[in-house]
Amino acid sequence: LWAMVTDAWGTSRLIFGEQRSEWQKYLYDMVCRIVWILPVFALFRRYHSDLPLSLHELCTWKIRPKLFSVFFLLFTAYALLSMFFTHGRFRINPEFSWFRLTTFYLMVGLVEELVYRGWALNAFSAFMTERKANLLSTLFFILLHWPAYFIRLFVTGTLQTSAFLLQSLVVLVMGLLFGYMFRKSKSIWTPLLLHSYFDWVVDLLVA
Repeated sequence: LWAMVTDAWGTSRLIFGEQRSEWQKYLYDMVCRIVWILPVFALFRRYHSDLPLSLHELCTWKIRPKLFSVFFLLFTAYALLSMFFTHGRFRINPEFSWFRLTTFYLMVGLVEELVYRGWALNAFSAFMTERKANLLSTLFFILLHWPAYFIRLFVTGTLQTSAFLLQSLVVLVMGLLFGYMFRKSKSIWTPLLLHSYFDWVVDLLVA
């Protein structure tokens, strides 16, 4: 629901007008995600006694170096292969804004991992196996990425079918992997940092 009133619907035009600067877009994107994450803290406070892991436990710094290193290298290899497949050469996105996009993707990683692994997978694990909880939370994670496509379909009459299917597949795989990291580490930090890094390095090398 929140996605439907954020940038996919063009709500930012009501605040900044038709022509937004990059920093206005950045501010809008950050504020949207801060608002989007607030209900999760209310849910943690209300249901903390029913959850396998408390918010404090989730946020405890626990990184498994071997697990982190393996997925870091896999994500780097994926970004490099995608870069050569897309552009045919080594290339860094000339429009990449280092500070703005690094902080933005850290925020994206924090919000999405806290919601879909820290809350959803954690809560589902209270009454089903962790594997089933991971699959179910990943399905909701996929749904997060759909409204933008259907809103654009409503506005423009065109559905970007190939992009829609490709992103759904990538999000399915990544959601299951982030859930696996969360299950192994019992902390949000490994999936959070690797989620942020994956989005960051793909934007840096492939976009």
